[in-house]
Amino acid sequence: MAKKEKVEDTDGEDAGKKKGGGMKKMLMILVLVGGIAGGGGFYAFSSGMLGNQAEAAAAKDLPPELTYHAFERAFTFNERQGSRLIQLSLSISAHGPEPIADRIAPHESAMRSALLQTLMDVTREDLNDVKSRTALLERLKKVMNTELDARTGEGGIEEVFFTDVIIQ
Repeated sequence: MAKKEKVEDTDGEDAGKKKGGGMKKMLMILVLVGGIAGGGGFYAFSSGMLGNQAEAAAAKDLPPELTYHAFERAFTFNERQGSRLIQLSLSISAHGPEPIADRIAPHESAMRSALLQTLMDVTREDLNDVKSRTALLERLKKVMNTELDARTGEGGIEEVFFTDVIIQ
């Protein structure tokens, strides 16, 4: 008997693989180019290179953001001319291009020292009523702005808040 040889058409399979591989490469290149173009467009738009010039001008006219900072440690001191111990927790606010916490962080020890010097002159009368407490907050704001101005060239603290008051 004559042997039948099985002849496989390998040319058809290889041709299909080559064609499919080329399509995959083309698709990958298109995805890569699209991603680069999209990322570049996003960067250009977000950095202000593209977009509505009127919107960009309006954004520049907005006031800087108001930020707050709470001193981590409370201020503890004895009242002047008395035997009471007073503990105050303070927070501050300011407008600016950077958060107030970032501006005072390098100088917080100096600020705490200046504040304690002022607080050691506090009497019971300074904390008795709203008017007296408001005046004390204004004094503390002036002390902090003076200290910050001496160290950075600008003050900028707009308000000081009591966040906790303990008198024993």
